[in-house]
Amino acid sequence: MRSQRIAPGKFAGILTARSGLNYEENSRFTLVLQAEDLAKEPGAALTSTATVMVEVLDVQDQPPVFLNAPYRPVIHENSPAGHSLMKVLVRDGDTGQPRDLQLDIVDDPLGYFRVSSFKMNDNIGTASIVASDNPIDREDQVILRNGGTYSFGLKVNTLK
Repeated sequence: MRSQRIAPGKFAGILTARSGLNYEENSRFTLVLQAEDLAKEPGAALTSTATVMVEVLDVQDQPPVFLNAPYRPVIHENSPAGHSLMKVLVRDGDTGQPRDLQLDIVDDPLGYFRVSSFKMNDNIGTASIVASDNPIDREDQVILRNGGTYSFGLKVNTLK
């Protein structure tokens, strides 16, 4: 803190943060400021205090988070369309003003899966990953080359 003279006998205090503020670490600070006059006689200085409460506003700087990862589901080949593979839970990394989210499947070369029933409730996104209309074939070369496993990715984005 430093003071700046703004008129004869009047000063303004200027508060500067020493480092960046992060809403997710601490959303508010309480400071007690003390002002003291420049009396020359020992013990004659007058003082006054003021309490300043600083509220840190959240900015969109944290990526979304998968709450129940990692995922290693098992499913039978030729499972019917809509058969549930797994549930996915996500939330925005910004907790002060969380945004709605969008969940997508990526890198699913054979199109075996789709996102079903994605819903936001209390800032948590919940979705089912289900079998698509394309029947899962364990004898497909992509799966055989990977020792009987099939991998795809999930991507979550914040919406404006």
